[in-house]
Amino acid sequence: MVTPHISTDPNLRLDMMRLLEEGESITGIGRIYGVSRDRVRTQMKRFGLSKSSPFSKYSKEQVQTWADRVIKGETFKTIAQELSVDTDVIRKYLIHYGHDVEEIKRQRSLHRYDGMIYSSWTVLPGTHRMQNNNTVLDCQCVCGEVRTVSLTNLMGGATKSCGCVGFVDRQSYPWVCTQTGQTIVSTKALSQMLGANYMTISRAFNRNGRYVDKSGNEWIMQTDKPVPFQTTKANNIRWISQQRGTEIITCKALAELIDVPVDTIKWYSQDRRPYTSKSGEVWIPT
Repeated sequence: MVTPHISTDPNLRLDMMRLLEEGESITGIGRIYGVSRDRVRTQMKRFGLSKSSPFSKYSKEQVQTWADRVIKGETFKTIAQELSVDTDVIRKYLIHYGHDVEEIKRQRSLHRYDGMIYSSWTVLPGTHRMQNNNTVLDCQCVCGEVRTVSLTNLMGGATKSCGCVGFVDRQSYPWVCTQTGQTIVSTKALSQMLGANYMTISRAFNRNGRYVDKSGNEWIMQTDKPVPFQTTKANNIRWISQQRGTEIITCKALAELIDVPVDTIKWYSQDRRPYTSKSGEVWIPT
């Protein structure tokens, strides 16, 4: 049975033209309107529409930029939202112009962690790979050292630096009490004054960037070395877009929205650092 509105809807010609430009097949258009392919062909002939060049809305050069953007880390959904089309339209155009969608996805995975910061490590571009059944990346420490690091160790916090941070406690850097302003010349002197174990103070600094004594006073080491990762909880962090003012209530929700690992967002939330997505949007933790 023929659906009546296919011949009476005044906007039908524009809708069919749009569907053809987006690469929809005659069969697909028939499914949308609940009619046969022959009925669609008849209506197209009546409207003077042709199926000979359906992919005319976007040029080959435009589609190439889509492929490049996805490889660099953006998603099909992001591009589709910009163009106000369905993600299937993006995929159809890519296939039409000879792009392998699965290969694009694979290439994108190689760049997923580019530039991300985990404690003292920064992930170098295009180094994501498998090694001995483990996912590894080449990372640069804040001191300049470059090493291959396990992704599991990065996200789990098992590795925070190449070792340069770990040796801060062996240097003669002074400590300052944030409450009283008192300065102690070295870790050893601080341990003697407080009656605390030297290694306990050193480990506290490497773990939290500070040492809190039994009286509740906070001591900060005055060093030009990188301060280690802060371990405060990030469960109640809210994120606000600097450009749009949009508010996201959890790290997980933001990670899903901008398509990055949730652990990356949590790393930034620990010390309230803004996160800039690959599209250039800045998210502020509050």
